[in-house]
Amino acid sequence: GSYGFVYYLLSGTKLCELVGISLGVVLFGFHPLQAAMVSAGIACLEVVIIGFLARRASSWMRINLRVFDLDWIASQARPAFGFALGNLATQGILIQGARVLLNVTLGGGAVAVYAIYGTAMRLVDQLLQMIALPLEVEMAHSLGRNEPGQTHRLVALGTQTSWLMFAGVSTLLLLFGSTAFHWWTAGKIVFSRSFMALYLCISMASLLGRISNQAPLSTNRQY
Repeated sequence: GSYGFVYYLLSGTKLCELVGISLGVVLFGFHPLQAAMVSAGIACLEVVIIGFLARRASSWMRINLRVFDLDWIASQARPAFGFALGNLATQGILIQGARVLLNVTLGGGAVAVYAIYGTAMRLVDQLLQMIALPLEVEMAHSLGRNEPGQTHRLVALGTQTSWLMFAGVSTLLLLFGSTAFHWWTAGKIVFSRSFMALYLCISMASLLGRISNQAPLSTNRQY
């Protein structure tokens, strides 16, 4: 449907971002600032694409900045604060906080090691998104049809599947992580199973409730 098409386009832009930064680093010796500029450019392109598709799907909609529903804004204040707090905890403290602390205490080398392990853990998150994003659309459909039983089954199925995928990816990382790290970092960073286990515990903690969180998000999609 429409959501699937948007996801395909956004996935394509992310792939272009990855390829562009990789070619820039390998062929032209990009610095971090230049890589960040590529990411910012791709983000602007994503906004343009989403705006165009939203306009095409809802050409009747107009934004009137002179009209505000104050009661609705007040009712959304608490969930908006919770959503912002959750993003701060996961994206700010959990991801960036550790890098800042490592840089202050141990220097840039420790941040580089942390980033390598963090990138490996992104594999777990991306596999989870492969389930969560399509499942979100199905949840929106079931909520629109007022079928709470079906929504509950989708949440349970998605949660169980995400845990099975997490267990499988974790096993592969622990078994073949040393070979992958040797190839990936050209032998400059030694794979540590204890570090990997710690990262898996952190990822497991953030995995709790991720699928369930898609239910209110899909409610917003529907309404």
